[in-house]
Amino acid sequence: MPHLVRDNVSLFYVPEGQVPPVLFLHGWTCDSQDFIFQIPFFKALGYQVIAFDSRGNGRSSLPPESSPEQLRAEVTSDDVVALLQHLDITEPAIVVGHSLGCLVASLLAVRSPKLVKALALVSPMNYNLVARYSEFCAMMEVGKARQVLEPVFSFTVGPE
Repeated sequence: MPHLVRDNVSLFYVPEGQVPPVLFLHGWTCDSQDFIFQIPFFKALGYQVIAFDSRGNGRSSLPPESSPEQLRAEVTSDDVVALLQHLDITEPAIVVGHSLGCLVASLLAVRSPKLVKALALVSPMNYNLVARYSEFCAMMEVGKARQVLEPVFSFTVGPE
């Protein structure tokens, strides 16, 4: 299983196929497995497909000494740049983001426009949630995770 080590974090990725590249960025609490149907589809069309697990998700690590700052979308965007460099990707990628991955994809396009050919943003986070994402990251410190997760699960799963 391929991993890129950056800032003491092991980042898992799935590289499949040849150029042109299509990069998949998952949402919050998700991982590259979200794209198990898209990977073979785009690979069969001749694309190089890259699916990436962000820090602390899927098969990527998060060191014990980590902080909420390491989960910021800007850091994930920097991880993506490092991954593309590691894979020696020189052609701009079609970047597909889902949920929080849309924020990361948008940051990548703004901060590193030469790396992005096109964006496909699937179910992006709403503006209020984007504005509060840093606050959520800060609350994920030990003992405060419940404050973040309780409203999420009561909305998505229900109070029971």
